[in-house]
Parts: sequence; C-alpha cells; structure tokens
Amino acid sequence: MTYNTTETIYLRDNNRNIILSIDKSEISKLNIIIKNYLKTNYSKYGYIYGNNKIIEIGNILLNTEYLSKFVNNKTLFGIIAERNKLKTVEEFTSYITNNLPRLYDIDGVEFIDNYELVRRTTEKGKRGELACKENFEKMLFKKYNKIYKVESPENSTEDIGGIDGKVMFKNAPVTLQIKPFSRSITKGNKIVVYSRGSMCFNTHYLLLYRESKKFNKYYYDFITLKNGEAHDRITYNNGAYETDVKNIIKS
Repeated sequence: MTYNTTETIYLRDNNRNIILSIDKSEISKLNIIIKNYLKTNYSKYGYIYGNNKIIEIGNILLNTEYLSKFVNNKTLFGIIAERNKLKTVEEFTSYITNNLPRLYDIDGVEFIDNYELVRRTTEKGKRGELACKENFEKMLFKKYNKIYKVESPENSTEDIGGIDGKVMFKNAPVTLQIKPFSRSITKGNKIVVYSRGSMCFNTHYLLLYRESKKFNKYYYDFITLKNGEAHDRITYNNGAYETDVKNIIKS
C-alpha cells in the first residue's frame, strides 16, 4: 500500500473540534517511537504487535490488541493533546517523545485513561464492524440470491493495513474497510461522509456505519461506497471521505 507522506492529519478533541494539524510524516515518526517502546516494555510478558491475547503483569490483565492500538491512534492522539493543552506540533511531538512511560507504561499517570479509551472505541468498533458485515452480506444476497460470507483479515498485516474483511466473489477476493461516520451530505455529484476514519486505504469497498442506542438496543445507519476508477476513487481530507455519487451502492 502506498501512502502520501505529505498529507495533513487533523487531531480532534472530545467534541470533534480540530485542535491540531500535523504532517503525516511526523505521525509516522511518533508511531515508530511508540511501537518500539511497547515492544521493549511488554514483549517480555508475551506482547507481539498486532496480536490479540491476554497478558498478565503483576495482578493486572491486559489485552495486547488494545496495546497495539496505541500506535497510529489519531483519536487517542487528539485526546492526549486536549488533556495536556498541547497547542503546537512541537509541543505535541515533544510531549509524546518525552513522556512515553507516563502515557504507555502500566504504571504511567495517563495509562489507564488511554487504555480505557482504546478499549471503549475498539469494542464499539467491533459492534459496528459486525453490523456492517452482516448488512453487506444481506446486500449481496438480495442482489445475487446467493449466500456470501465476509471473512476476517487473514493476518495482522492485512488488519493493520486497513483490510477489515474479505469476500470471495467469482474466485477473487473483494476487500472491505469499515469505518464509523457522523453525518453525510451531497454536493452536486459528490457525496461527503464525515468520519474518524483513516487517511488512506486501498480496498474495493468502504463500509460506513453510524451507531445509535435506544432502550439498551443498538441501531445502525449504513453507507456503502465502491472505490471507483482512478479518476474518481474515494479520497479522505479534513475528516471526510468524498467520492462520486455513482459509487454509492444501494441496499
């Protein structure tokens, strides 16, 4: 997968307001630092980046999936910046680099808040992913009158690389990425979908969901987008996906 290293990343506070814009190359540097720190700090307990298992440190159980998601977590980065009133890129990068134990060590002052944030967003994402996969399967059955099963990523490389699911269609894999969205608008022949999603992906379809809860029951709105031809592929900028309306797949 090819990434644009000059892309701007927007970090947001808990109210979804942009509080910091930072070049993706700076985020990439921080990701390497955080990833190496996690490996150094937790590998002796059985932690492997990208794996999902429970490890025990003292009397505390940690899920390595959540530890791995400390890396390249823009939601967490935004909350860290908000919590510590970091207003500039220099302040933000310096704070992360110089406070790794505070942020990512099990005894760190901010660790529990960070871990719980990742746990909550991960579990919510799992509900949304499952709902999206089931909806996509129903769409395929409705169109082709055949049962198709959305499979999970085969390995951590696919998962980390942005592939959330795959369907075998006519003996070829069709890849899916799944993201939450907050709202969508249509501008001329374009649809714009606002999301906490990622900046870049290379899957065949983008499945978006919006979760609501009423009387302890979850409800979902879905938007399914096909990644179009080279001239009208899905783009991501300033917290929103955009593509031609003809790439909307009707349910």
